[in-house]
Amino acid sequence: TTGGGIYSFNNLIPGTYTVTFVLPPDFIMTKKDQGTDDAKDSDSDPKTGNTGSILLTSGTINTVTDSGMFKPSTIGDFVWEDKNENGIQDSGELGIPNVKVTLLDLAGVSIGNKQTGNDGLYEFTNLAPGNYSVKTEVPTGYKMGQSGLGSDKSLDSDGDPSSGITGTIKVVSGSKNKTVDFGM
Repeated sequence: TTGGGIYSFNNLIPGTYTVTFVLPPDFIMTKKDQGTDDAKDSDSDPKTGNTGSILLTSGTINTVTDSGMFKPSTIGDFVWEDKNENGIQDSGELGIPNVKVTLLDLAGVSIGNKQTGNDGLYEFTNLAPGNYSVKTEVPTGYKMGQSGLGSDKSLDSDGDPSSGITGTIKVVSGSKNKTVDFGM
C-alpha cells in the first residue's frame, strides 16, 4: 500500500481473484461486511486476511475491496480509598482490591468484567475504536465518592456518585486511557 493505504493491481486479465491482506505489526483486522456501503466496509476475513472470490470481467474496475485495521486500545486505572472524601487521589490513599469493574458499550451493555488487583488497578485491553463507559461496584462499607473534581484528569474520580458509571469514553486506534478512576 501507499502511505495513505491505497493499493492497486492493474492490467489483470478477466478471471476470479482473491486479495489477501497481511497485518502490519500491532494491528488487528476489523469485522467484515459491516454496514450497507460496500465501498466503506472491510472485505477481508479477520482471521485469514482473505477476501471472498472477486470476479473480474473485461473492463471491470473494482475499487471497493478494502481491509480495515486498527491498533488495539486500553482503558483502565485505579479504584482507591478516598480517605478525605475530596474526589482526588492524594498521596498515601491506597487502592481497593477485588472491586468488580465492568466495561459497557454505548448502549450500556456489558462487554466484560475485571476485578481490581491488590493494588486497586484494573485494565481492559485489546479494545476496538468506539465509545465505551466503565461501571464499578461499590464494596460493602464504602460509598462512591465525588467525581470530576480538581484540574488533573489522572487524579480525579470519574464515576457518577449515584450510578458508579463514567461518562462516555471515546477510544481511538492505539489509545491508552489510563485515567479512568473511582474514589470511594
